Amino acid sequence: MSLLKSKPAPTPVLDEQMVTDLRNRIDSFIDDKVSRLRLETPGVPAAVLRNILTHRSGDCLCRAFLNIAAADAVDAEIAARSAQ
Repeated sequence: MSLLKSKPAPTPVLDEQMVTDLRNRIDSFIDDKVSRLRLETPGVPAAVLRNILTHRSGDCLCRAFLNIAAADAVDAEIAARSAQ
């Protein structure tokens, strides 16, 4: 009889499929942002706009998402204050 109890293996917090799904969702979010920007900046290719959004973030899609979301929140706040 062993005095030490074996612990169950920890459940991974993330798995490959979860990361892939999240990356796909972030890609879609960035694509939607690029589509909105193209309406404001006609003539600028989508690839250039996407590069600007992602390169600013060191090409990290998660960081790009956070930067875009933060900028959108600031823009929404400014618009709300202007409407008052």
